[in-house]
Amino acid sequence: MLYLSLSTDADKDSETLVPPPRWRIADCELMRRLMARAPGGRSLHVRDLAREVGLSRSKVSALLTGERPLLDETKAHLISEALGVHAGAIFDQPQSPSTDEDF
Repeated sequence: MLYLSLSTDADKDSETLVPPPRWRIADCELMRRLMARAPGGRSLHVRDLAREVGLSRSKVSALLTGERPLLDETKAHLISEALGVHAGAIFDQPQSPSTDEDF
């Protein structure tokens, strides 16, 4: 999802597409522990969490290693809901928009 940003220049009006803010995983090890103690007394494996939130297994694995630590807001909230915690418990709130690849 991209947001439309309107900027006004003295000579003209222009529109710019700006990527949405990104959330960064704050604690990979905490996410692993929460997966092991997911709500309802169950343990979530990478494939289970990936399926539940609509991400690939490789993206969830990359989150857990810190290799690809950024997510869009929707995915960050879906992961935190699946793990039974507030998104701020495992993610740092939005980074400024960037050109990083969006997942």
